[in-house]
Amino acid sequence: EEGRDVYLATSRVGGAIRTYRHEDLFIWLDRVGIMNMLAEQFKKMPKEVAHQIRYRKIPITGPDCAISLFSLHRKGVKLLGSVSSVGPDGCTLKLKENRADNVNTSLESYKIFPMKIESWIKGQPEKVQASFMPADDFPEPEWKVVPELTKSNGPSTLCLKECKIQNVIWATGYSADFSFLKIPGLQEADFEPVRNLPSDLCSKSHPGLFYSGFPWLHHQQSQNLVGFDKDHAIIVEQILKRCA
Repeated sequence: EEGRDVYLATSRVGGAIRTYRHEDLFIWLDRVGIMNMLAEQFKKMPKEVAHQIRYRKIPITGPDCAISLFSLHRKGVKLLGSVSSVGPDGCTLKLKENRADNVNTSLESYKIFPMKIESWIKGQPEKVQASFMPADDFPEPEWKVVPELTKSNGPSTLCLKECKIQNVIWATGYSADFSFLKIPGLQEADFEPVRNLPSDLCSKSHPGLFYSGFPWLHHQQSQNLVGFDKDHAIIVEQILKRCA
């Protein structure tokens, strides 16, 4: 929109609907129980399935409308494979030949959400099924497939100088850093997600140090603003017991 060329190095990130049957994605996630899955249920899952859920990346979706690699492409964004390395000159990126795989991964993930929703609806009484709007909004316009992107991998290298790229945003994820807590002997293991919950939201080695905001403390929503209040209620209860 500003007349600048934009390049995006893709990765294996799933796609997600923004709305379905004219209702917001998060309404459906809450309604079908995905957002309220308890840590105890998570721990009973097969290891392969649990690993996929625990370490999966957040699906792509927009704040008020759908967004996809296809819609970005139509806006002029040049999609690439993942960055493999940076050359000795500091300006040549070596790219993996995985753009098509990343695009298809996003597309397949996008298709899963409506399938889960429809499966849940079919299990409801007829009166409840009839209360939902028809599914005439799928796929969303932003997810109209660009065949070329599902088949070809694009360039294998990208020279920042030749493409006149002056700004690079590295979106490589993040990990926890507890160095600001000046507590002797504190280790990351003290904040290990998926604990024996909901009875324990306290550091193993430092009783009295409570925490929240980590994935799967009590349920799947423990890591976001939608569900932190449930974990805080547990912490308050523990503090009151200690003060009794």
